[in-house]
Amino acid sequence: MLKLAGFLIVFCLVVSGGISDASAERRVAFVIGNGDYRHTSVLPNPKNDADDVSAALKRSGFEVVLGIDLDENAMRESAIRFSRAARDADVAIIYYSGHAIQFNGVNYLIPVDSRLRDEADLRRMIRLDEMVADLQQAKNLRILVLDACRDNPLAETLKRSIGRTRAAAVRQGLAKINSPEGMIVAFSTQAGQVAEDGFGRNSPYTTAFLRHIEADTEIGTVFRRVSADVYAATKQKQLPELSLSLIGEFYLRGRPVPNTASAAPAVPDPAAVAWDTVKGTVDPQLVQAYLKEFPNGIFAALARSRLRSLTATKVAAGAFAVPPKLSVDKVKPGEELQDCDQCPKMVVVPAGTFVMGSAAGEKWRNKSEGPPRQMTIARPFAVSKFEITFDQWEACALEGGCNGLKPKDSSWGRGRRPVIHVSWDDAKVYLEWLSQKTGKPYRLLSEAEWEYAARGGTTGAYATGTAITTLQANYDASVAIGQRNAVAYRGKSVEVGSFTPNPYGLHDMHGNVMEWVEDCWNPDHNGAPDDGSPRGGDCKRRVLKGGAWYYEAAYLRSAARQSYPAQTRLNVVGFRVARTLQ
Repeated sequence: MLKLAGFLIVFCLVVSGGISDASAERRVAFVIGNGDYRHTSVLPNPKNDADDVSAALKRSGFEVVLGIDLDENAMRESAIRFSRAARDADVAIIYYSGHAIQFNGVNYLIPVDSRLRDEADLRRMIRLDEMVADLQQAKNLRILVLDACRDNPLAETLKRSIGRTRAAAVRQGLAKINSPEGMIVAFSTQAGQVAEDGFGRNSPYTTAFLRHIEADTEIGTVFRRVSADVYAATKQKQLPELSLSLIGEFYLRGRPVPNTASAAPAVPDPAAVAWDTVKGTVDPQLVQAYLKEFPNGIFAALARSRLRSLTATKVAAGAFAVPPKLSVDKVKPGEELQDCDQCPKMVVVPAGTFVMGSAAGEKWRNKSEGPPRQMTIARPFAVSKFEITFDQWEACALEGGCNGLKPKDSSWGRGRRPVIHVSWDDAKVYLEWLSQKTGKPYRLLSEAEWEYAARGGTTGAYATGTAITTLQANYDASVAIGQRNAVAYRGKSVEVGSFTPNPYGLHDMHGNVMEWVEDCWNPDHNGAPDDGSPRGGDCKRRVLKGGAWYYEAAYLRSAARQSYPAQTRLNVVGFRVARTLQ
């Protein structure tokens, strides 16, 4: 049997020190081998692969949650065990061997008892993005291994059940996994090609992987050697695809002791040393002098942005402008306010009462959206007109806030696009800076406040009514339209304010990026306070609202809700802010 290009390995490295070794680390792994399928073709290798990978990882110091031929219930229970273990882990691995499927850009892992008669059955499968979110709880290194893109009759069954026009949503192989900085992505063969199962206990790629994964070699070198072995073993028929974007080094088995006698001392970057000296200055001449000396330095872009900020706020007398003291008591619902030039524009949302959650008959309703509860928002409050942008985030970083973090932009551009790759914890740091800068009580919205603001006084699934289109929001409409083109699916975020605002004057409450809110995760609305205040619960996970460019319309509904660990950074996640009026 052949399998499509699918042995995908993702290494997400977030060590700040550059080089990491194996000492004093907690390592956990979730290893799954699903081969004995009841309603589709049986796979011979997954059990062997999982047993052998599990043994190799245990020898490298991993605590392993091992699952062989898991049905839906067992797979979910094992995933919960792993999620709990990963919370305080330094290194975490998920290894999966078995059938998987991609539908409309979402990857699903298939338990052994799964049937796939139509797209509704996808709900019985395991969404890979949810497992990745659990994986991201680990502090230093996260590893995802997928040997999953085999010849899959279930995919053909699904294509036939949904018709020719929508069958394009069922694609060959798995969808690309967008990764944070510091990642290795390795396929067992080139994208779109087939990989051999081989004739031994394991496939050629798994054989090479097992041969090298326990070596005391830097991990990038390990995977280059794996690729070379596969290419040679298959007589140049199978060439693995490897992408490296690592920062620093990592050794699963410990790194060789360096020869300190001959090692040259590290030389600091003069541009970095100079930037540390001038980055907090309020004198534009010092920044100009820095740019003259280091026009192409690593911090040149930040310096130019700092210079623009300083010169824009200079007044005729030579002093710097002071943010105006607004009389917020006199601000009326629907009016806008802005506490400083770099601060987000805010819209005053009126007090009112609404029903939170979705009605039993709402299309795409999820049980977590119930039961419906009447909520009373007793006082007006201010909400940012747009999602927080890269420009606004970088203003925080330039002034020494936001922990100096420069989030990735996935090569889409920065400026007025919503800031992405920011966690719930990152959003809280931004709010701390904003509150200190202005003296105003900025915060995240509660889940109830967010839904109230998103509805804008309406009662349908969306502020636009019972349906929404790509002329009204940025999301994936390719399934509904029946084709994947620039109209149906933009494939990335767009600048904030690209669409008409809702009745309260707020833009992009539906789509573009999901937005963090204050609440801890709860499985439903039972027990939610009727005053709209944030809820406690599983505070390792936080609620997100609004859907995103990557998701279908179902996730954009005002009542729809998702959760991720508070440390998660993804290119579908951003945030907006609220302010309590005084």
